[in-house]
Amino acid sequence: MAAIDYCLSLNSPWIFLGQARLSAMAAKAGSTVRMHLVRIEFKPFALDKPKIEYGENDEKDDCNNSCC
Repeated sequence: MAAIDYCLSLNSPWIFLGQARLSAMAAKAGSTVRMHLVRIEFKPFALDKPKIEYGENDEKDDCNNSCC
């Protein structure tokens, strides 16, 4: 008999619904489900570059050349 390894995280609200359906399908096929808890840690990250704010006396690069 084949077993299905089901890796899950408690961070998802869909675990209960997915596990119930998977177990039902496995039972119908004569298989078992082995559940493995996986810990997921979310860490913040920036999707864009940080914006630089210039003061009144700071020089800005006003280069209009096509090379840069």
